[in-house]
Amino acid sequence: PPVTTGALLLSSVMKHSVLVILIVIALASGFTTTPMLAAAAAAPTKPTAHLCYIYFPHAIATVSVWHMHHSINHYYKREDDAVNFTFRVVEQEGNKNPNVAARAVLQDGGDCDIFLGPLASSFSTSVSPVANVPVISEGATATTLKDKVLYPMFSRVTLADDAPALAMTDVMNHLGIKKLSILCMDDAFGKSLAAEVRHNFKGDIEFDFCFKNTATKEEMMETMQVIKDQSTTKAIMLAMGPAVGFTPRMGEALIETGIYGEFTFFLSDALCTEVSNYHFFDGSIC
Repeated sequence: PPVTTGALLLSSVMKHSVLVILIVIALASGFTTTPMLAAAAAAPTKPTAHLCYIYFPHAIATVSVWHMHHSINHYYKREDDAVNFTFRVVEQEGNKNPNVAARAVLQDGGDCDIFLGPLASSFSTSVSPVANVPVISEGATATTLKDKVLYPMFSRVTLADDAPALAMTDVMNHLGIKKLSILCMDDAFGKSLAAEVRHNFKGDIEFDFCFKNTATKEEMMETMQVIKDQSTTKAIMLAMGPAVGFTPRMGEALIETGIYGEFTFFLSDALCTEVSNYHFFDGSIC
């Protein structure tokens, strides 16, 4: 079309005019034109982005690393030729303490332009406040991470806990559940989800207890026995993720207490996505 052709011609004339002016300046300054022409013709240098994945020791950690590696080294290198991506896993020596791990991440991640992960909210709330580059998590859902004053560099590609909690309590309210007990793990994710369920549930909360990650099966059974003996309703919300060691102990305690099978269980989305939990929580509502 005439407009397009005219625009292309004008663009071409302008580009060539600039090149001619540069050549004239170079000649007037006593420089040869060969380096100038070579520089003009050379392809622009592609920027490099160093992406670092913050490894979090959990049930599907190996799968998470594989997906990250595949996405960056295969998909993006094929689709976005404008940037050279590098990818590596930031080592933290398998440390499960969020604060200690955050320090290790920052010490090992000095060359990182962007941190990917960590999957867990507890690690994200520790790393994000001290990071001076973007932190993009694939699984940290704690509602508190919405606070851009506390976590200015944090973003995520998943929903915050208020969204699934609202959906979950809508189901509870629809089923006519008037009383609910909540069991959670005492970390950023468990406490966040439990708080959102409390906020949205229209009935009464009978029992509300969070276990430390180190809680023994016997300690869990003691609390569950109280709920079994004293609860006037038969609905329990489990606000926790698939923590290595903790979740199997929780499942065994539910079975050995006899509470499993008598109560209706509502599971967090994190519990529902881990296949190994089906042995303990089959028949629950996700």
